[in-house]
Amino acid sequence: MSVEQLEANSDCRRVEDISLLSHSKSVDDVYIPQVAENCKPKVGQEFESIDGAHEFYIKYAKEAGFNVHSSSTKRCKGAKKVVRKEFVCFKEGVSSIKDDERKRCQGMTRENCKAKLAVVRSKTGKFVITVFVEEHSHPLSTPRRVHLLRSHRSVSEAKKSLTLQFSAANVPTHQQISILEFEAGGIENIGCTKNDIYNHEAKVRNELKGQDAELLKEYFLIEQEKDPCFFFKIDVDDDGKLKRCFWADSVSRRAYGCFGDVVVIDSTYNTNQYGMIFAPMVGVNNHGQTVLFACAFLSDEKTESFVWLFELLKDSMPTNKLKMIITDQDPTMTKAIVQSLPNTFHRYCSWHILEKFSTYLNAITYRDFYKDFQQCIWESECPEEFERKWVTTIEKASLDNNDWLKSIFELRTRWMPAYVNHIFSAGMSSKIESIVSNTKSGGISEKGSTAHDYEALKDPSAVRAKGCAQRLKRGKEKATNAAKYRGRRCNRCGKIGQSHDKRNCPLLNNPSSQNEESPQHASEYDSKADSLSSTGLHEKMKG
Repeated sequence: MSVEQLEANSDCRRVEDISLLSHSKSVDDVYIPQVAENCKPKVGQEFESIDGAHEFYIKYAKEAGFNVHSSSTKRCKGAKKVVRKEFVCFKEGVSSIKDDERKRCQGMTRENCKAKLAVVRSKTGKFVITVFVEEHSHPLSTPRRVHLLRSHRSVSEAKKSLTLQFSAANVPTHQQISILEFEAGGIENIGCTKNDIYNHEAKVRNELKGQDAELLKEYFLIEQEKDPCFFFKIDVDDDGKLKRCFWADSVSRRAYGCFGDVVVIDSTYNTNQYGMIFAPMVGVNNHGQTVLFACAFLSDEKTESFVWLFELLKDSMPTNKLKMIITDQDPTMTKAIVQSLPNTFHRYCSWHILEKFSTYLNAITYRDFYKDFQQCIWESECPEEFERKWVTTIEKASLDNNDWLKSIFELRTRWMPAYVNHIFSAGMSSKIESIVSNTKSGGISEKGSTAHDYEALKDPSAVRAKGCAQRLKRGKEKATNAAKYRGRRCNRCGKIGQSHDKRNCPLLNNPSSQNEESPQHASEYDSKADSLSSTGLHEKMKG
């Protein structure tokens, strides 16, 4: 088919489309965009390529207020050259879903709109507009909402690079949009929406899927070229997937040589995407600042993985006898330490244990006896004194059947200060102490602060009572309630400013005191009643 025949057929279709529009719609239902003449396509206008025609029509659609879809494409037989291309309005055609079958109330996506633009390849190789239907069968978008239409939204290369840098700096996506909005002078000038940024980030993550382990190895190799003392080890499984990795730079290894007597290992962190365990190994220097010795990613918490970790820690670090290692109560890590570090004292993190007191004890019991436990744990100077105070506190609180207290008492030689204070711990009785001091004061502990300050049992007023009729209240809440009941009077005892009334008055539970105090309260009540009645009578006479 020649180009002249294609042009003739397209002109016939144009006449048919316009006639259908004029017969099916009234004049009131036709919407003609108000656009400047230089932005409006014209029949016979030429473009160097289809992309040029597409960009011009999108620019016109943005000014007019509608979205553009690509429609039919015709190619030459035996060749893949495009000879004809149509671009239509996004509400072209008729929806296959009937109105009574719609599950959600939403706008019509198809309204049989006839607006379109068709270009045909000429003999010179350029593309000429042969059909242009300007009329729409639906209302057009306003200028304030046209930037939300799909064909007018795109994430430019500059924004892709910028969002990549924002993501590397851990800037959330909603804050990225705020920054881009401020830079562009309005959300309508950004050129994309928040969902477009989310989709682009998801696309980047999908492209990196399966290659991120290789990228991590390349990064380690680059760091090793910069720092010859940089050490890393990557272990893979039978399928070639990353199983675990370990790394430490020259600064960390040098710090371990000076301050590696006590090491804290925290394996309670998990990565979001892969579920791998992040295990940093830290300590403190002579200024009380937190120093990082090494880091590792582990795929599981098996004894084999921790043995691999501890063996690499010994091989990669300078010769320094590790005196104490502080961890949580992980049984697999305990077994690994016995195998790899038999001459190192293993201490449990006391912060983790003390945090569980308020969980495993009844709220009322904890409130009444937490000072006894506090004195028993921190003020015992020898194991015998601790055991004596512990037994006394357990009997006084009637906690002989508490299994959790029995379990931590059996482990007392690994965490109780009276049993472990004779071993050098560099002032780190808990890993949380070093982390808290680092975050609060830039790595330097506050003046006069001790391990006891960081590891004291929770204040009972800060613990929510579980299984009780009332929860324990803080000081601010108590003050608010006191102000609330300041002018309240009990009609039974006659007291003012109490939080009770005649239904729960303490005199109901103590009849003897009621008989003894009743004349006094009665006289007070009568005097107050007389004063109130006289005041009311006086006001009444005034009225």
